[in-house]
Amino acid sequence: MEKAYKNLTFFFIAIAFVLIWGFYKTYLFYFPSFIGFNYVQHVHGFLMLTWLCFLIAQPLLIRAKNYKAHRIIGKLSYVIAPLLLVSIFLVTKMVYYRTLKTDSLKEAIASITISIPDLISFAIFYFLAIKNRKNIPKHMRYMIGISLLLINPGLGRAFAFFFNWSFTYSYATPDYIAMAIVLFLIGYDYHNKKNYYPFIIILSVLIVRHLIWLCRYTGAWQTIGGQFAQLLF
Repeated sequence: MEKAYKNLTFFFIAIAFVLIWGFYKTYLFYFPSFIGFNYVQHVHGFLMLTWLCFLIAQPLLIRAKNYKAHRIIGKLSYVIAPLLLVSIFLVTKMVYYRTLKTDSLKEAIASITISIPDLISFAIFYFLAIKNRKNIPKHMRYMIGISLLLINPGLGRAFAFFFNWSFTYSYATPDYIAMAIVLFLIGYDYHNKKNYYPFIIILSVLIVRHLIWLCRYTGAWQTIGGQFAQLLF
């Protein structure tokens, strides 16, 4: 592992704490009864927790030169990652129909922009990470990209439920923080003459992902999202 990223585990741990903080009032607070929640949410939570454990463990295993365990977890991710993507889809579907019961079709279609771009972004970063699994620097950077997708779900909820921020600011601010982190990493790698190209791809995906959310009420998205919901939900 590159010396500059030897403490990457601490970054992943910080993201884990952000997720715990954000989901405390909306999920963890209801332990152990979890009244009002269904199995889809529990499975999604379990898979996300498993993924976080993978993220935290892998850099530690590399530092300890325990490459065998690292490869085992890598192969397990071939199962966990697709299941996690399916769970994101199912949660999106659940939120869509829940919104329809309490709000307009327009709001339900807009709600899709919260999770489906994350699903697609996760799939892109994971594919690139696996494709470059023998190129450790690239592989590591795409895994960082996946971790950045987790900032919004945790920090966005924390802003909304602990600081009473509006939905717009609660959702947008974590996106800008994630993009700022990538910009810093691009500058850091450029300064140290490292390959920052993966971070350019990551930043591009994050920007497109955010733009889709910004367009959630436009006629274009309402048509695309409506067709998506009609075909897949």
